[in-house]
Amino acid sequence: MDKAIVTGLLVIASTVAAALLVVTISPSIRTGSQSISGASISMAQRIETEIAIITAEPDQTGQRIDVWLKNAGSTNIMPLSSLDVILRSSDGRRGEYVPHGAASGNSWVVVPASHEVWHSGGTLRMQVSLADALTSGKYRISATTPNGVSSDMDFEMR
Repeated sequence: MDKAIVTGLLVIASTVAAALLVVTISPSIRTGSQSISGASISMAQRIETEIAIITAEPDQTGQRIDVWLKNAGSTNIMPLSSLDVILRSSDGRRGEYVPHGAASGNSWVVVPASHEVWHSGGTLRMQVSLADALTSGKYRISATTPNGVSSDMDFEMR
């Protein structure tokens, strides 16, 4: 009789322990799988995204740079205003973030301004305006998409 009671208590205890284990681990497994799924989607979008700066040409005053970019990936890029543009000099004396459409100071805009989505295979013209003109020398302009894919181009101001 004692063995039956002990066996019954052990069965009840193991059932309660198993139920507690399922209740405590299930949310973690669900959260982990959602996290992995989200990371996979993000990585897939990044793999499908590819951009290339085709050319970067400063004007004679050094206050405007025309930049032509190509969406060489298989996904659309949006919003365009989320592109990050960075201008650096090769000697390291100048480096600056260029914001989209700023009212004063450095800024960049898409020409023509009607673009909101950069379609796969499309070419984009970006006009960078600078508050301080470029001096003679070599520069690098970088463009980075919202999901972290970037392209650089070196150019020279004469």
